[in-house]
Parts: sequence; C-alpha cells; structure tokens
Amino acid sequence: MGPTGPGPPLARSSLPSVSTAQPLAHQFDDVAQQRRAVSLGMWAFLLNEVMFFGGLFAAYAIYRVLYPHAFHDGSHHLDAMIGPPRS
Repeated sequence: MGPTGPGPPLARSSLPSVSTAQPLAHQFDDVAQQRRAVSLGMWAFLLNEVMFFGGLFAAYAIYRVLYPHAFHDGSHHLDAMIGPPRS
C-alpha cells in the first residue's frame, strides 16, 4: 500500500526535488526574493481582509447601537422560510 492509498509505495526518486517543487519565476532574481514577495503578498491580502471586514462589522455595530428601533422593527419583517434558500 502506497502513502496515498492502494498501490505500490513511491520510490524516493519519484518524489519532486526542491528545485522542481518551487520553480523560480522569471521575474525574480533568486528563490529568497520570490519567497519574500509571496510572503508580502499574503500579508497584504490578510490586512486587506481585516480592514474590509473590520469596517463592515464596525458599521453594523455602530448602526445597531444608534438605531435599535430600526433593527427591532426590521426583525418583524423577516420571513424565516424565504431567507435560507436565498442565501
């Protein structure tokens, strides 16, 4: 049984080496530069998501505190049978 299920076990030579597992893209000078760019891109994306959803939840909380009667009145207009299929 192989490492991923039925079949013969993989030989060591059939596993990808480091150079083939992480090929260097043409716009980078070396692998270290590529890794830094990938890391920067990941952190920029995460920061963007935190700012977007943080602002969204902050706006919800502010409006919920400022206009509680509107949220109370709106909750009586909800149809619990229509909402789940539409979401």
